[in-house]
Amino acid sequence: MTRNTALSLVILAAIGLYFLAQMRPEDAPRPSAPEVQSSGVGPGTQTAASEEQGAPQIVPDLCRARITWLTRGGEEVRFAYEGEAEALRARWPSGQYLARINDVCTGTECRLVLPRPALSEVQIALDACPWVEVP
Repeated sequence: MTRNTALSLVILAAIGLYFLAQMRPEDAPRPSAPEVQSSGVGPGTQTAASEEQGAPQIVPDLCRARITWLTRGGEEVRFAYEGEAEALRARWPSGQYLARINDVCTGTECRLVLPRPALSEVQIALDACPWVEVP
C-alpha cells in the first residue's frame, strides 16, 4: 500500500465518520407538514382524528375567522377568509385533512388539493368554526 493510498483511506474514513455523526437520531428533523388521514372505510362513513390516533392538536378552541368566498375546480378548493385563523380542517366521507394556515394559505387566500377530483360531500372549517360545505 502506497503512502497516497493510505492517506486516501484515512480521509475517506474521516468523511464517513463526519456524515455518520451528522445523522444522530436525536437531531433528526421532525416532520411539520400537514397530515392527511384516509382510511379504507366505505363511502358515507366519516373518520375523525382523535388524540389517541396521534393526530396533531393544532386546532384552537375559538372561532375568530370566517370564509368570505369559496370555489372548487376538480380536485382544487380555493377560498379566502377574514379574521385570524391558525388551522384548516377538511373532511370528506373517506378521510380528512388537518393543516396549519401558514402551510396552505398565502395571506388570506388559501388553496387545498383534494386526493381525488370526484370527492363528494367535502366540508372545510377554520379553527373551531362551523363546517362549510364545498360546492
